[in-house]
Amino acid sequence: FQMQDGSTDYFDEDGRSAQQFLLRNPLPAGKFRSGFGARRHPILGYVRMHTGVDWSAAIGTPIIAAGNGVVEKAGWAGGYG
Repeated sequence: FQMQDGSTDYFDEDGRSAQQFLLRNPLPAGKFRSGFGARRHPILGYVRMHTGVDWSAAIGTPIIAAGNGVVEKAGWAGGYG
């Protein structure tokens, strides 16, 4: 939702701010690398929408769920890890 001051916020279907949910950390021992939103693509070099968040950690680091949900796909994809 775009606020009157130009900032953006996200809300659930009941109108509650999703800010606390969005701040959850699925990788306490990792590093946050890139957030959701428009950004300069690191390979293509132009600005485009990034519809996820990127984290990095050492191989073998446990990853915990940031919230309830269903895993719809798991596996390797070129460029994603």
